[in-house]
Amino acid sequence: MQDKDIDLSDIPEVTEDQMARAKLRIGGKPVAKGKVRVNIFLDAEVVAYFKAKAGGRGYQTLINEALKAKIRNHELETILRRVIREELQADGHQVKITRIDAKSPFRTEIGTAFELNRLLSKEVKAAVGDGMFPMVLSGNCNSCLGTIAGINSSQQGVVWFDAHGEFNTPETTQSGFLDGMPLAMATGRCWKAILKTIPGFVPVKESNVISVLPGD
Repeated sequence: MQDKDIDLSDIPEVTEDQMARAKLRIGGKPVAKGKVRVNIFLDAEVVAYFKAKAGGRGYQTLINEALKAKIRNHELETILRRVIREELQADGHQVKITRIDAKSPFRTEIGTAFELNRLLSKEVKAAVGDGMFPMVLSGNCNSCLGTIAGINSSQQGVVWFDAHGEFNTPETTQSGFLDGMPLAMATGRCWKAILKTIPGFVPVKESNVISVLPGD
């Protein structure tokens, strides 16, 4: 029998309203609207990571959330790039935007922080050499090290606006939080050996530092 031989006269057509209220089920479980079923191959280590993270939850949900977060972050970065470029160009400034990413496949808090600062120092130095004003947008206060190194001036000063003093050292910190040490590092009080790996880094004299904290 072919399709044309089937009598459909007593079967009403499905309306748009019915389709809008329809619920897709896979394996008896409803699928949320906006979801699309796909078959993909993932590395075994990726699946193992998300399964371990998920615990009792579905690990596929965590993979989906991670991908959505990546998209949102990329969209935010794109918007920031566009707004900054447009605003500065409107004031007659020449604008060049560069993104810096760690290149090492093995990421560690301290190692990656200093790797990024080494890369940042080169970009800042290039901007200064081109007669441009380097403006660094970073999610970490430690980026001051690469900025200072790129400027590479023994006469430079720092005005530090922060909710925290950021003047801990490995000997004084009780948390071990590297992000609580950037100003101490900038003045050469700690991490001296690894600071030397940042091209052009010269500690800022403490007499050239002003720290502005809440309530000051």
